[in-house]
This record gives sequence, C-alpha cells and structure tokens, in this order.
Amino acid sequence: MSNLKPHPPEPGDNTPLRQGAGATAAPGQGVEVWCLCAEWCGTCRAFRALFDDAAHALPGVGMRWLELEAWEDTLGDLDITTFPMLLIRRAGEPVFAGPLLPHRQHLDRLLAAALAGDLRLQAADAHTWREVFKRLPTLPPPASA
Repeated sequence: MSNLKPHPPEPGDNTPLRQGAGATAAPGQGVEVWCLCAEWCGTCRAFRALFDDAAHALPGVGMRWLELEAWEDTLGDLDITTFPMLLIRRAGEPVFAGPLLPHRQHLDRLLAAALAGDLRLQAADAHTWREVFKRLPTLPPPASA
C-alpha cells in the first residue's frame, strides 16, 4: 500500500491531471516521469512492479518505463551507470534526474515532491537534461477523469 499523498491544489487550481489518488496540478503543471532501466539489471526488474503500481495509483502523472537497450540509438551517448534512473519533468521543465533507491517509500516521496513543485535542477543540469528530454518518446496524454 502506498503512502503517497499528492500535493493539495492551490487556491484557483482546478485542473486535474487525472483523478487517481486525487492528484491535481495547476494548468500546464503536468508531471512526467521516465524510469530508465536495463532488462539485465535485477534491481530494475524488481523495481518495475513498484513503478507500475505508482503509475496506477497516480494516473494523472505520465509515467513511462524505458528499456535502455531498446532506446540506445535514440538516447545517444547517455551514460547511465546506476539503476533505477528517474527523469522527472514538470510543466515541460526538467526537475529531477538521478538514481533512486528502489523502495516504494522513496518513489512516493519523490513523486509527491514533484507534484508539489518542490524539485529543481541547477540551471546547467536543467539545460543538459532538456536536451535528453527532447529525445525521449512522447508520453500519451493523461486519461480523462
């Protein structure tokens, strides 16, 4: 069972991303998450169920699992050495790029911080990751409520 408690809406914030678990965000504040993993990685294989469960609990958050080997031509020379690696974008801007301990509580806290707008990358890092996001596959639009 998840301990994820999405950020409550701000006054005037009435645009749901999707209904699941009450996740809401201001217009244009959509949160998108990519988990970059490798099939050969046992930690990634174990984390997949947790990631999928979080995606199901927060259908308003666009979440995609990417098998690195399948996307290596698209991602270019991106060198991921620690798994699982999460990339998070909010309102089109990268806000997190890094490995995550493969525990549901860590994922829940990270997603709650993303929904709350509490994550930021330094300008140089944000610029680097913007380029990576341009090469990632497009996430489908959020499901209707």
